[in-house]
Amino acid sequence: MGEYEFYALMLLLPGLAIVGGIVLLALTLMRGQRQAEFRHRERMAMIERGMAPPDPVLGDAVLQRAHDFKLNFGILLCGLGLALMLLIAFTAGEPGVAFGVGGAVVTVGVAFIVSAYTTGRDGPAPPLP
Repeated sequence: MGEYEFYALMLLLPGLAIVGGIVLLALTLMRGQRQAEFRHRERMAMIERGMAPPDPVLGDAVLQRAHDFKLNFGILLCGLGLALMLLIAFTAGEPGVAFGVGGAVVTVGVAFIVSAYTTGRDGPAPPLP
């Protein structure tokens, strides 16, 4: 394999990854559209038969995913902050700087974890009367 073929291959691989990502995104969007259309048809069929369809609860899955994302991202940031602390402390020999930089990232991670637990899986708590 010549040098030019190697460079052409190295340029082709990212292009294929980008095209594959776009195709995957399009397929995901089409699947979501089909699911929404199916839910609509199911609801209309229930109404035509005289049945009372349940109220559409759009927020449950969205709130669950948001809760999981906040929790997972917070844990990831805490680990990243601790890794930065160790890396800077041992390589640069500056524990004060390491604690400052890594501690800032850990603080943001802890904020995400606290946010996940205060909002809960059912969304924010209702306001007090």
